[in-house]
Amino acid sequence: MKRKLRSSLEEFRFRVGCYALSAVFLSSVASVANGGVTVTVQETTSGVTFTASGSLNLAGLTKDSTNPFSYSPSIVPNTGRISLGAAYTGPLMDVGDNYRPNDGETITRPSSFGSGAGTSATFGTGDLFSFIRGNSPTTDPDILKVPDGYVSGTAINATATFDGATITSLGLSPGQYTWSWGSGGNADSITMTVPQPGTNPPTPQVDNSAEKARLSKAIKKLKLKAKVAQRKGQVAKAKKLKAKAKKFTKKLRAL
Repeated sequence: MKRKLRSSLEEFRFRVGCYALSAVFLSSVASVANGGVTVTVQETTSGVTFTASGSLNLAGLTKDSTNPFSYSPSIVPNTGRISLGAAYTGPLMDVGDNYRPNDGETITRPSSFGSGAGTSATFGTGDLFSFIRGNSPTTDPDILKVPDGYVSGTAINATATFDGATITSLGLSPGQYTWSWGSGGNADSITMTVPQPGTNPPTPQVDNSAEKARLSKAIKKLKLKAKVAQRKGQVAKAKKLKAKAKKFTKKLRAL
Protein backbone atom coordinates (compact mmCIF):
# COMPACT_ATOMS: atom_id res chain seq x y z
CA MET A 1 0.00 0.00 0.00
CA LYS A 2 2.83 2.38 0.93
CA ARG A 3 4.67 1.57 -2.33
CA LYS A 4 1.53 2.33 -4.35
CA LEU A 5 1.02 5.68 -2.60
CA ARG A 6 4.68 6.61 -3.10
CA SER A 7 4.51 5.68 -6.79
CA SER A 8 1.35 7.77 -7.28
CA LEU A 9 2.93 10.75 -5.50
CA GLU A 10 6.08 10.55 -7.65
CA GLU A 11 3.98 10.38 -10.83
CA PHE A 12 1.97 13.41 -9.68
CA ARG A 13 5.15 15.41 -9.01
CA PHE A 14 6.55 14.41 -12.41
CA ARG A 15 3.42 15.61 -14.24
CA VAL A 16 3.36 18.91 -12.32
CA GLY A 17 7.01 19.45 -13.24
CA CYS A 18 6.31 18.78 -16.92
CA TYR A 19 3.37 21.20 -16.95
CA ALA A 20 5.50 23.89 -15.32
CA LEU A 21 8.32 23.43 -17.84
CA SER A 22 5.82 23.55 -20.72
CA ALA A 23 4.36 26.79 -19.40
CA VAL A 24 7.81 28.36 -19.11
CA PHE A 25 8.73 27.22 -22.62
CA LEU A 26 5.53 28.53 -24.20
CA SER A 27 5.91 31.81 -22.34
CA SER A 28 9.46 32.24 -23.60
CA VAL A 29 8.43 31.47 -27.18
CA ALA A 30 5.61 34.01 -27.02
CA SER A 31 7.91 36.68 -25.59
CA VAL A 32 10.35 36.19 -28.47
CA ALA A 33 7.71 36.13 -31.18
CA ASN A 34 5.75 39.11 -29.82
CA GLY A 35 8.63 41.33 -28.84
CA GLY A 36 7.63 44.41 -30.82
CA VAL A 37 9.88 47.22 -32.00
CA THR A 38 10.32 50.49 -30.13
CA VAL A 39 11.35 53.64 -31.98
CA THR A 40 12.79 56.49 -29.93
CA VAL A 41 13.33 60.02 -31.21
CA GLN A 42 16.07 62.13 -29.64
CA GLU A 43 16.76 65.80 -30.30
CA THR A 44 20.28 67.02 -29.47
CA THR A 45 22.29 70.14 -30.21
CA SER A 46 23.63 68.46 -33.37
CA GLY A 47 20.36 67.13 -34.79
CA VAL A 48 17.65 64.48 -34.44
CA THR A 49 18.16 60.72 -34.32
CA PHE A 50 15.57 57.95 -34.71
CA THR A 51 16.54 54.61 -33.12
CA ALA A 52 14.60 51.36 -33.59
CA SER A 53 15.23 48.23 -31.53
CA GLY A 54 13.39 45.00 -30.78
CA SER A 55 11.99 42.16 -32.87
CA LEU A 56 8.83 41.45 -34.86
CA ASN A 57 6.32 38.64 -35.31
CA LEU A 58 5.29 38.63 -38.97
CA ALA A 59 2.87 35.68 -38.68
CA GLY A 60 -0.03 38.14 -38.80
CA LEU A 61 1.13 39.60 -42.14
CA THR A 62 1.57 38.30 -45.69
CA LYS A 63 4.83 38.47 -47.61
CA ASP A 64 4.29 40.62 -50.68
CA SER A 65 5.47 39.61 -54.14
CA THR A 66 7.39 42.88 -54.52
CA ASN A 67 10.72 43.58 -52.79
CA PRO A 68 12.87 46.72 -52.42
CA PHE A 69 15.92 46.94 -54.70
CA SER A 70 17.28 50.23 -53.36
CA TYR A 71 16.86 51.97 -50.04
CA SER A 72 17.50 55.26 -48.27
CA PRO A 73 16.53 56.35 -44.73
CA SER A 74 13.96 59.14 -44.54
CA ILE A 75 10.73 60.25 -42.87
CA VAL A 76 7.48 61.68 -44.23
CA PRO A 77 5.49 62.68 -41.14
CA ASN A 78 2.35 63.83 -42.97
CA THR A 79 1.85 60.38 -44.53
CA GLY A 80 3.10 58.33 -41.58
CA ARG A 81 6.12 57.02 -43.44
CA ILE A 82 9.29 56.11 -41.58
CA SER A 83 12.40 54.47 -43.04
CA LEU A 84 15.44 53.69 -40.89
CA GLY A 85 18.69 51.80 -41.43
CA ALA A 86 21.69 51.98 -43.74
CA ALA A 87 21.15 53.25 -47.28
CA TYR A 88 21.68 50.99 -50.29
CA THR A 89 22.07 52.35 -53.82
CA GLY A 90 24.50 49.77 -55.23
CA PRO A 91 24.01 47.17 -57.98
CA LEU A 92 20.41 46.04 -58.54
CA MET A 93 19.60 43.35 -55.96
CA ASP A 94 16.96 42.29 -53.47
CA VAL A 95 17.81 44.16 -50.24
CA GLY A 96 14.72 43.42 -48.18
CA ASP A 97 11.27 41.85 -47.86
CA ASN A 98 7.90 43.60 -48.07
CA TYR A 99 4.98 42.51 -45.87
CA ARG A 100 1.34 43.60 -46.20
CA PRO A 101 -1.84 42.91 -44.19
CA ASN A 102 -3.51 39.53 -44.64
CA ASP A 103 -6.52 39.54 -46.98
CA GLY A 104 -9.48 41.13 -45.24
CA GLU A 105 -7.32 42.54 -42.44
CA THR A 106 -5.62 45.89 -41.83
CA ILE A 107 -2.70 47.39 -39.98
CA THR A 108 -3.90 49.77 -37.30
CA ARG A 109 -1.67 52.80 -37.68
CA PRO A 110 -1.54 56.60 -37.41
CA SER A 111 -2.50 58.55 -40.50
CA SER A 112 0.46 60.82 -39.74
CA PHE A 113 2.89 61.78 -36.99
CA GLY A 114 3.33 65.40 -37.96
CA SER A 115 2.96 67.95 -40.73
CA GLY A 116 6.41 67.52 -42.29
CA ALA A 117 6.38 66.85 -46.03
CA GLY A 118 9.45 64.62 -45.96
CA THR A 119 13.16 64.73 -45.19
CA SER A 120 16.01 62.43 -46.21
CA ALA A 121 18.33 61.41 -43.39
CA THR A 122 21.95 62.55 -43.35
CA PHE A 123 22.83 58.90 -42.78
CA GLY A 124 21.42 55.68 -41.38
CA THR A 125 22.88 52.60 -39.74
CA GLY A 126 21.81 49.01 -39.14
CA ASP A 127 18.95 46.97 -40.55
CA LEU A 128 16.47 47.95 -43.23
CA PHE A 129 13.27 48.88 -41.35
CA SER A 130 10.43 50.88 -42.83
CA PHE A 131 6.67 51.41 -42.82
CA ILE A 132 4.90 52.97 -45.79
CA ARG A 133 1.22 53.87 -45.60
CA GLY A 134 -0.81 52.66 -48.55
CA ASN A 135 -3.88 54.19 -50.19
CA SER A 136 -5.91 51.06 -50.93
CA PRO A 137 -6.09 47.68 -49.12
CA THR A 138 -6.26 45.83 -52.45
CA THR A 139 -4.23 47.82 -54.97
CA ASP A 140 -1.90 49.88 -52.75
CA PRO A 141 -1.70 48.27 -49.28
CA ASP A 142 0.31 49.36 -46.27
CA ILE A 143 3.84 47.93 -46.49
CA LEU A 144 6.25 46.94 -43.73
CA LYS A 145 9.82 46.57 -44.99
CA VAL A 146 12.26 44.32 -43.13
CA PRO A 147 15.72 42.87 -43.87
CA ASP A 148 15.92 40.29 -46.68
CA GLY A 149 15.02 36.84 -45.36
CA TYR A 150 13.91 38.18 -41.98
CA VAL A 151 12.71 35.53 -39.51
CA SER A 152 10.19 36.44 -36.80
CA GLY A 153 11.85 37.02 -33.45
CA THR A 154 15.18 38.12 -34.94
CA ALA A 155 16.59 41.33 -33.48
CA ILE A 156 16.14 44.55 -35.46
CA ASN A 157 18.41 47.52 -34.85
CA ALA A 158 18.29 50.60 -37.06
CA THR A 159 18.91 54.34 -36.89
CA ALA A 160 18.45 57.45 -39.01
CA THR A 161 20.18 60.72 -38.17
CA PHE A 162 19.18 64.17 -39.42
CA ASP A 163 22.10 66.53 -38.83
CA GLY A 164 21.22 70.12 -37.96
CA ALA A 165 17.50 69.32 -37.69
CA THR A 166 15.09 69.78 -34.80
CA ILE A 167 11.79 68.11 -33.95
CA THR A 168 10.08 71.31 -35.09
CA SER A 169 11.99 71.68 -38.37
CA LEU A 170 11.20 68.05 -39.30
CA GLY A 171 7.51 68.75 -38.76
CA LEU A 172 7.09 66.12 -36.03
CA SER A 173 4.16 66.23 -33.62
CA PRO A 174 5.06 65.13 -30.06
CA GLY A 175 3.21 62.03 -28.85
CA GLN A 176 3.15 58.24 -28.94
CA TYR A 177 2.31 56.43 -32.17
CA THR A 178 1.51 52.74 -32.63
CA TRP A 179 1.36 50.43 -35.64
CA SER A 180 -0.27 47.07 -34.81
CA TRP A 181 -1.49 43.96 -36.61
CA GLY A 182 -2.61 40.38 -36.08
CA SER A 183 -4.39 38.86 -33.10
CA GLY A 184 -3.59 36.43 -30.31
CA GLY A 185 -0.22 34.78 -30.75
CA ASN A 186 0.19 36.44 -34.17
CA ALA A 187 -0.21 39.99 -32.88
CA ASP A 188 2.65 42.47 -32.76
CA SER A 189 3.32 46.18 -32.97
CA ILE A 190 5.69 49.09 -33.48
CA THR A 191 5.64 51.97 -31.00
CA MET A 192 7.27 55.35 -31.62
CA THR A 193 7.55 58.17 -29.10
CA VAL A 194 8.23 61.75 -30.21
CA PRO A 195 9.20 63.99 -27.26
CA GLN A 196 8.45 67.67 -26.82
CA PRO A 197 11.07 69.88 -28.53
CA GLY A 198 14.07 70.46 -26.29
CA THR A 199 12.98 67.94 -23.63
CA ASN A 200 15.78 65.45 -24.09
CA PRO A 201 18.21 65.53 -21.16
CA PRO A 202 21.25 67.76 -21.71
CA THR A 203 24.68 66.24 -21.95
CA PRO A 204 25.89 65.82 -18.35
CA GLN A 205 28.68 68.17 -17.33
CA VAL A 206 31.75 66.56 -15.81
CA ASP A 207 32.79 67.98 -12.43
CA ASN A 208 36.55 68.64 -12.75
CA SER A 209 36.91 70.64 -9.54
CA ALA A 210 38.70 67.85 -7.63
CA GLU A 211 41.13 67.23 -10.49
CA LYS A 212 41.82 70.95 -10.85
CA ALA A 213 42.58 71.24 -7.13
CA ARG A 214 44.91 68.24 -7.29
CA LEU A 215 46.82 69.60 -10.28
CA SER A 216 47.12 73.09 -8.74
CA LYS A 217 48.57 71.60 -5.57
CA ALA A 218 50.99 69.40 -7.52
CA ILE A 219 52.18 72.37 -9.63
CA LYS A 220 52.96 74.44 -6.52
CA LYS A 221 54.96 71.59 -5.01
CA LEU A 222 56.91 71.01 -8.22
CA LYS A 223 57.78 74.71 -8.55
CA LEU A 224 58.92 74.83 -4.93
CA LYS A 225 61.09 71.74 -5.37
CA ALA A 226 62.54 73.21 -8.56
CA LYS A 227 63.58 76.38 -6.67
CA VAL A 228 65.24 74.33 -3.93
CA ALA A 229 67.08 72.22 -6.49
CA GLN A 230 68.20 75.38 -8.31
CA ARG A 231 69.64 76.84 -5.09
CA LYS A 232 71.55 73.63 -4.44
CA GLY A 233 73.04 73.75 -7.91
CA GLN A 234 71.08 70.71 -9.10
CA VAL A 235 70.41 72.15 -12.53
CA ALA A 236 69.29 68.93 -14.23
CA LYS A 237 66.85 68.10 -11.44
CA ALA A 238 65.45 71.64 -11.41
CA LYS A 239 64.95 71.51 -15.18
CA LYS A 240 63.12 68.20 -14.93
CA LEU A 241 60.81 69.49 -12.17
CA LYS A 242 60.01 72.66 -14.15
CA ALA A 243 59.15 70.58 -17.23
CA LYS A 244 56.77 68.45 -15.19
CA ALA A 245 55.16 71.55 -13.66
CA LYS A 246 54.71 72.99 -17.16
CA LYS A 247 53.07 69.75 -18.33
CA PHE A 248 50.65 69.79 -15.39
CA THR A 249 49.86 73.47 -16.03
CA LYS A 250 48.93 72.67 -19.63
CA LYS A 251 46.69 69.84 -18.46
CA LEU A 252 45.02 72.13 -15.91
CA ARG A 253 44.21 74.74 -18.56
CA ALA A 254 42.59 72.07 -20.73
CA LEU A 255 40.05 71.19 -18.02
